[in-house]
Amino acid sequence: MSFAQRLNRSLDGLKRNTGKGMWNTASRPLTTSAVLRMNPDPHSGALPIFSFTADSPPVNEVGDFALGSDLDIGGQSTCVFTQVSDKGDNLGEIANTDSGSVAQLPSSAGSAADDTGPSGGAYSAQTQHEEKGKPSHASFHGILSLNVPAEHRGKIRTGYAAFRNRKRQTLMGEETWDLDRYTHLRVELAYRGWDVWRSRWVCNLQTDGPVRSDLFQHRLDLPSEYASKEPTPMSPLKCTGLNFTTVHLPLDGFVLTNSGQTSEKQIKMMQNKIRTIGFALLGGGRSAENEAPAALEAESEAPKNKYHKVGGGAPTSEGMPTDHQSEGYYELCIRKVDAVRWNPEDE
Repeated sequence: MSFAQRLNRSLDGLKRNTGKGMWNTASRPLTTSAVLRMNPDPHSGALPIFSFTADSPPVNEVGDFALGSDLDIGGQSTCVFTQVSDKGDNLGEIANTDSGSVAQLPSSAGSAADDTGPSGGAYSAQTQHEEKGKPSHASFHGILSLNVPAEHRGKIRTGYAAFRNRKRQTLMGEETWDLDRYTHLRVELAYRGWDVWRSRWVCNLQTDGPVRSDLFQHRLDLPSEYASKEPTPMSPLKCTGLNFTTVHLPLDGFVLTNSGQTSEKQIKMMQNKIRTIGFALLGGGRSAENEAPAALEAESEAPKNKYHKVGGGAPTSEGMPTDHQSEGYYELCIRKVDAVRWNPEDE
């Protein structure tokens, strides 16, 4: 990240915190703008996290994100992050490649090492022209494969792909999100691709806690409207006019995991210091062939045969691919992510 980028992010942070010194009844500082508006609670509205649509500016660039898959450790799953316009044009793209991925994500599916910009792999940011249309959404897509190359058999666990925001560095240190006054993450999304993978997605939160490899995880329930019974690839640029579904993920429902395993001892998430937010597809590790030895448990993406689901039982191996159906296309389409205060009974 350049000095100019850090300076701009630092100035944005100062603007958000200008005028602190007055406190509300919850012992939180009120900004000058909130005082002038006589707003007793400046956190009552939505807090923008990510936006990939021109309807909610500013729009994030795909280069702001790190991604990876089991390709990084010898597997065969691929992942690409594409900014799609409302006319079906590619406005920018980032991808992992055989020669190295944009970010080396551990197979805990989301807890990538610290990074501040593209490092290896393939990245293209096309200049947006009016004829290319306006940003519509971001598409995280690829082929998820459970296949294990012969030289890695018995050593790695395959079948994952993930992305999350990069480290947000400022002149005063790393910027984090304070979600203390919010109850849910609100995500506008759609799913395209093989229906087998649709129930295998999670949202990951990483805090600025003492152990940064820890992730707080919540399962995603994705709509089936555009899911396919076939594993064949699709084009992410041929999906304009999607109906996006809004899902609300309760912040108090995220479960602590470490190296892909649900921790036996659960602790309260530090909602006031969220470093990264991301999404992962965890499709593998559910057959003896993919079992990893104890020495590689740090590179397993989920407990064998199950992973956490809030508000329901863990999925079983039923419906998982057979040996001759071990890979297929996936595509998670996202318009935006916000933090909100939400009560289902108000709907």
